[in-house]
Amino acid sequence: HWRLPFIFLPNQVGQGYGSILMNELIRACQNLDVLNLMSWVTVSENQISAHLHKKLGFEQVGLVEKGGYKHVQWHDIALFQYKLKESV
Repeated sequence: HWRLPFIFLPNQVGQGYGSILMNELIRACQNLDVLNLMSWVTVSENQISAHLHKKLGFEQVGLVEKGGYKHVQWHDIALFQYKLKESV
């Protein structure tokens, strides 16, 4: 289990940095003994991240309503999955 948060400044959003980093992460993990990449996204405030995950082939496999507390309020969080390999 690894946790790799990517956080960008507002002026960096939409510049392609997220796609570059995520594609490199996917490529690196394909060479390891990793079956799935999982990602939690605060969807109620971060539609850009949710869109990026879907664009890169992640599938939304879960949703927790009011599952995350951030900036003094509760947010819905979605679980995204990217299947690198089929289970053995």
